Amino acid sequence: GVYRFSRNPLYLGVFLLIVASVLYAPHPVNILCGVMAIGIHHLIVTREESYLINQYGETYLSYMKRVRRYL
Repeated sequence: GVYRFSRNPLYLGVFLLIVASVLYAPHPVNILCGVMAIGIHHLIVTREESYLINQYGETYLSYMKRVRRYL
């Protein structure tokens, strides 16, 4: 499935929606909120990865080597 190409397809979709929003309405507030949202979601992803490494160990590390974080 899609997890062969991205470990986080849901977040990739969110990031693409944020970028589309900023391109459609390039208002400074929209840009600021978009950057903040991407930053917050990236922190969530890195913490999830730490949890998954602790939970699944070498299996998840092997998966991380084969599949990129976002794209």
